[in-house]
Amino acid sequence: MAGAQTAQAAPSTTLTKSGADAATGSATQTTHNGTVNWTVGYTNNSSGPANATVNDPIGADQTYVPGSFKAPPGWTKSYSTDAGSSFSPNDPGAATNYLRASNPNTTSPATGTLTPITPPFTSVKPNRR
Repeated sequence: MAGAQTAQAAPSTTLTKSGADAATGSATQTTHNGTVNWTVGYTNNSSGPANATVNDPIGADQTYVPGSFKAPPGWTKSYSTDAGSSFSPNDPGAATNYLRASNPNTTSPATGTLTPITPPFTSVKPNRR
């Protein structure tokens, strides 16, 4: 399970990515032609709101499942079929090879509020001790 992502946001952010086989829930293996549910987590660790953009390329040996990209209210979904050179708000289906979610006002745990990112984008709450 491979893939990379980038975040363009406030200097104090956390970005994570994990995958699990849709049929078995395994985070370490999937069957040939299996479906993997990817979860990307973004946390704004700064003391105020941040302008966040999360880019997630679809791997060369992977195929985007049309309609599967989810984002919470306040986040804008964008799709690319040219490796991220240009984006559209319309889901072009299996031709998608790059996803983007952006939010100009991502909240911070320091403010006492969190903006959840639903699968395949999911928020990650920091460990507090």
